[in-house]
Amino acid sequence: MPSPPCKAAEPASTRRREWLAVAVILLVGSVLRGMYLRENVAKPEFTVPGVDAGFHDYWARGLAFGEWVPPHHYVDPKLREHAYLRPPGYPYFLALIYRVAGEGYVAPRVVNMVLGLASCLLAYWFARRWFGRTVALLSVACTSLYWAFIYFEGELHAPALLILLLWLMLAAMGLWRDRPRLARAVVAGVLLGAAALVRPNVLVFAAVALAWGCWVAARRRYGRRVLVDGLGFVFGLAIAVAPATIRNYTVSGEFVLISSNAGINLYIGNNPQADGRVAMVIPGLGPFGTCYDYPALVRNLEHKLGRELTDSQVSSYFASEALGFIRANPARTISLTVNKAIMFWSPREISHNKMIDCERMDSGALRAIPLDFGLVLGLFVLGLVRFVHRWGARSEQDPCVIRVEDSRCWEMLVLVLLLIVTFFLSLLPFFLAARYRVPIVPFLIVVGTYGLEGVMAAARARGGLRVGVAGFVWLVACVFFGRMPEPHPYDWAKWHSDRGAACLFGGRLDQSIREYRRALELNPGFTDAHYNLAMVMQRQGKLEEALAEARRFVESQPDRTSGYRLLAELLIQAGRYEEAGDVLERGLALPMMDPFLMAQAAKFLARCPQPRLRDEEEALRLARRACELTDNEWPEPLAALAEAHAALGQAAEASRAASEALRLAEAQGKTELVEEMRQMLERLGGQMNAPE
Repeated sequence: MPSPPCKAAEPASTRRREWLAVAVILLVGSVLRGMYLRENVAKPEFTVPGVDAGFHDYWARGLAFGEWVPPHHYVDPKLREHAYLRPPGYPYFLALIYRVAGEGYVAPRVVNMVLGLASCLLAYWFARRWFGRTVALLSVACTSLYWAFIYFEGELHAPALLILLLWLMLAAMGLWRDRPRLARAVVAGVLLGAAALVRPNVLVFAAVALAWGCWVAARRRYGRRVLVDGLGFVFGLAIAVAPATIRNYTVSGEFVLISSNAGINLYIGNNPQADGRVAMVIPGLGPFGTCYDYPALVRNLEHKLGRELTDSQVSSYFASEALGFIRANPARTISLTVNKAIMFWSPREISHNKMIDCERMDSGALRAIPLDFGLVLGLFVLGLVRFVHRWGARSEQDPCVIRVEDSRCWEMLVLVLLLIVTFFLSLLPFFLAARYRVPIVPFLIVVGTYGLEGVMAAARARGGLRVGVAGFVWLVACVFFGRMPEPHPYDWAKWHSDRGAACLFGGRLDQSIREYRRALELNPGFTDAHYNLAMVMQRQGKLEEALAEARRFVESQPDRTSGYRLLAELLIQAGRYEEAGDVLERGLALPMMDPFLMAQAAKFLARCPQPRLRDEEEALRLARRACELTDNEWPEPLAALAEAHAALGQAAEASRAASEALRLAEAQGKTELVEEMRQMLERLGGQMNAPE
């Protein structure tokens, strides 16, 4: 077998210059990452990560320190009592960082950035080994300077870890291709399994990788050893995934391979309201803004079906609903799938937890980097053109292609393209977000720089026509992808609102108000800002202003029980009990059963200062129903039950409910409720010990 071009003897000075170039590129990438980290530390959300990042943080801190206390504005998601809802790979990795480096928020970002630079170096090594020096240098330059990589390295998200694992997996498969060994096949399987623990959809690539191995074995005449090595690959994959499967079975008694969110993710991507992006509300079941909402959503589903459900049954229900929609609406499904494909290849990043394009525009470091997805995609098209040209090439004199007999590059390029296509197709049934697409960008870059290297080779050989054609292809591709439909507009109102939430939960109340006010200036219809403004003003003791904002929210969102809860709380605090009773009655009349609204109403009816508004029997009924809906696992309904029993003079029953509410409130870090239940137990103790 002929040696690849990159293995030819080279002068030591040439190698030194090459490594110096790599070092300079990585240094520039490090400086940009340092600049962005400095900007990031000053942001309010740096120490108050939100949505999925916040959930990763909660999960990791629970694993690292045993502190299973959710943020005060969320309920306990009961992670330890169910199969993994989300893939566990990154939270466990984050927990390891916390255990080693402590509880601070800088270390995870630094580690992510180190992983990002390591992936850049792997991109160089991979391209250098199989595609040559020029492709390697171009690849390390593009991956070091791609702004979205730097952005996600600054978040508590998984792309940096996933990209590194995918590079290592491809490298192991490439080494197996060069020299088949069982150990290399096993290592490749382990690495793919580890990647699946971070992003389960990569499991689809296992079958493709095995098919590629058989194809290579047939071309290279490896004989029957491909069967043994294939079994080794599957064994390595199983070894990596098994701990998650075993843990899920131990906890839930069900076979859940990695996580149980496949069903609901499929439903989010295929339902009458689907648009290809994440849904914040599941029709008929309630909000699903974060994973903390999932237990309540499951309770509503169980109430709807009239029976308890296991983790797998919940997933199966949503999968069945999604498949039913697909069967009943084939044209709509095709249209939706095409729309998701267009969104995947569009130049803009699809926001999910944050408004990513706004984050870029707010950052001097990221804004200064010109390399974006549109340019990468233009390069990728250029690489595909060269790949197709290479398919039919037969001439060793052609400078724009690699020789037919030198099949190392050809076979590895096929592997990279298979990974890209498989990853893309595996996302289409679900929904899209920037962090789901970004892990495939490094491999688009390698294919693109392979195409650019062909243009450079043609230019060196004075192939003017070929260079002109290639340049025209690149220009057309860049213009085309630059003008593709936008997946969404810049939403600065949402960006300011998200920042306001981070300020609120981080204790920066004045800044929070400014952010919410700015959101409403930009978009008066952004009604969530009214709800959050009401909470901020309540904390500042500005009751009248808080009431005005809460009323605006209820008027604009009359079907959301959270607004009625907040408005009733403010009215009770202001002493407007009749109005509070009316608001609670309107909220309870909604079709969505909210156990926390029931608990709030039960407390009000049990201890309202105005006797004519009290109804102890109704309070007991509502409190019992709230406890049923929450399986006696939440302190608020139990506290309401204690109040109802106490109002009826049932001290023993009230004491039992208050004790359980106290235990749960302490476990969940709800300090105000803890103090309330302690005081109640003292009162009840005095009543029970009083002489008759």
